[in-house]
Amino acid sequence: MKFLEYNMGEGVRAFSTTREGGVGIGAYAGFNITHYCGDEAEAVAQARSTLCNELGISIDRLIVPRQTHSSEVLCIDDAFLALSKEEQSVKLYAKDAVVTALPKLCIGVSTADCVPILLYDTKKNVIAAIHAGWRGTVARIVEKCVTAMSEHYDSSPVDIKAVIGPLQQPLFLCNRLPVEWGKNGILIYGKQTDCNCSLAVYLLLLWRFVEYVHIPTVMSFSRHAGWG
Repeated sequence: MKFLEYNMGEGVRAFSTTREGGVGIGAYAGFNITHYCGDEAEAVAQARSTLCNELGISIDRLIVPRQTHSSEVLCIDDAFLALSKEEQSVKLYAKDAVVTALPKLCIGVSTADCVPILLYDTKKNVIAAIHAGWRGTVARIVEKCVTAMSEHYDSSPVDIKAVIGPLQQPLFLCNRLPVEWGKNGILIYGKQTDCNCSLAVYLLLLWRFVEYVHIPTVMSFSRHAGWG
């Protein structure tokens, strides 16, 4: 298993998983922990177990929402963890951002051509993972997530760091775990679509829209871009 790591400061481990280390086959060949994309349940369960073992947490401390391109934000607290798996699934449905201040908890989102964003309040130790597609971006999901952090955890935007991760890979943020820092980054892949437009141009525009429309709410921002 291989991670792409992001330096967001002490107290958190922020990363993207890669396709290395999984047991999926066909279209899902490689490492996949997303449970609702059509992959074999056993392969997903094994990938989740591998990830949690690497992080030193139990499987119930890995939280991934059921994304639907909404702008809904869910705060993960002790009351949520006390719910049954079925009740948690209901709460996680149609949520595209998750926030928590609980230690030893891994939250994450999955992205393809949408924008993955991580937020970290360095003073309150509050973390957030956001799936920002074009619908969520237009609905100002990042702003709503910062508002949730402020209302539920008394976060101040001036204390929040943000990073945009690479597209085409799941992105995760783990609170208060040991770290080995790598480089921040975003990698956008271009290809031609049926309408003869460059998908890379769309992705770049979406990324820049997120950066310049939403991220200024958050005072500290890291970005590095590359093309492949």
